[in-house]
Amino acid sequence: MNIIITSTGDNTDAVFDKRFARAQYFCVYNTDTRTAQFISNTSNNNATCIGDTVVDKIIDLKASKVISGDFGSKVKELLDKANIQMIILPNTEETITQIINKIK
Repeated sequence: MNIIITSTGDNTDAVFDKRFARAQYFCVYNTDTRTAQFISNTSNNNATCIGDTVVDKIIDLKASKVISGDFGSKVKELLDKANIQMIILPNTEETITQIINKIK
């Protein structure tokens, strides 16, 4: 299963990014292989339709869960329709490694 974690950087030492659509990177953590891959969020500077574009990317990555600090109402609706669970960590300064360790 793929779990997306929003990240400020492209490695597991990076700090969790509380923003969903504006996150710098997405960590794709595969629970079966226990591997993490980082995908740059090339849409984070778009002026419009950013939520739609990012949700499409999450769907393409075959995610079953997304961990972020917040989700907008439109994004919540789109992720719900795609049956992707949203997990909110609103006040954490943890690294991606620390979050992955909690998932394990």
